[in-house]
Amino acid sequence: GAVSNTHLKSAYVSVVTALTGKFISVLGNNANAGTQAAPWRTFGYAKTQLAPGDTLYVLGNDGIFNSVHGNPNNEWVDWNVPGTVGNPITIKAYPGHDWRMDSDNFTFPDTAVGSAGGSFPPYGNKAPSNFHGIFEVTASYVTVQDLRVLSSQGIGIKAEGLPGTHLTDVNFYNVYTNKTYKNAIRIQYVDNVILDGGDFSEGGYDAPWERPVTTLNHPGCVSVKNGVTAIVTNMKSHNHWGEGIIVGDNQNGCVVHHCEFYDCMSPLLYANNCENVDFHHNLRYGSDASTFYADPSLGIYLNCEYLSPADINRLTNIRVWNNLVVKTGTSFRLGAGEINPGTGLYPPSSGIEVYNNSFFEARGG
Repeated sequence: GAVSNTHLKSAYVSVVTALTGKFISVLGNNANAGTQAAPWRTFGYAKTQLAPGDTLYVLGNDGIFNSVHGNPNNEWVDWNVPGTVGNPITIKAYPGHDWRMDSDNFTFPDTAVGSAGGSFPPYGNKAPSNFHGIFEVTASYVTVQDLRVLSSQGIGIKAEGLPGTHLTDVNFYNVYTNKTYKNAIRIQYVDNVILDGGDFSEGGYDAPWERPVTTLNHPGCVSVKNGVTAIVTNMKSHNHWGEGIIVGDNQNGCVVHHCEFYDCMSPLLYANNCENVDFHHNLRYGSDASTFYADPSLGIYLNCEYLSPADINRLTNIRVWNNLVVKTGTSFRLGAGEINPGTGLYPPSSGIEVYNNSFFEARGG
């Protein structure tokens, strides 16, 4: 209280008279010019009008974008228009506006909503990814900011490339999902990803312990797989049926830090078949009032699975440090070969470091 510190920065604040960009609104019209006074109506049209370096502002206070699958107007969005290096395409809420998308009231689908999907090599035995996201990114150099998914009959937000054709430089800032049937956000076959600031709640209703599904179709809240280099930070995952975050399936490089996971059914971290993962300064806890209080899951789970001879099975260079885990089931678990233990083949694991973590009030040891 007796110390002061002054730092002078010259030319630090810039004042501009207006934001340049294109605009979209539920009250707009695709025949308009795409200005703030005359915005476009649909994302499908807007993406045909944008070029690398452009920003699309969403005038969200005009209403909610109804994204129920099959609705011919403003159904789920597949953003497949790329930016370029140094000139990404940015989609974000206009300052002071709330960009909201919804699935027209949340219902549990009896079957998969969306495309047929399919398993990709080398994971031929894995269940198809049959679900669309309300907002999907299938192009590189794209930034999504301030998106609020109020409910989804499938995935909330999705960024997905293909084996051998990865996306790159896809970023999400300050995103939100609620009541998602599958993952809150799924990132797969994407290199150089940033997820900074997210609040994901009440998702993963397709979890095996909630509904019968095909084997290996666990709906982790945040799923990062099959890519290179991901940063996940300042995220909250709560009241979720699936894992807080899954890092797996040949993901090479992922840093998860300063995230908060609470009142979830499955582990804070579930890492499998991946390498170069750094998990630190995260918080995981359960509360007595939680839906899952009677059966809290474990805190951190490192598991190396043997899936099939075609898979690259490994758990290498994993650091778990300075995390706090309170009121869970088992605090920490290290496993191997659990998916197919009858083969007698156990994949290698090396460089696993677990240190300076604090575990309190574990029910299962």
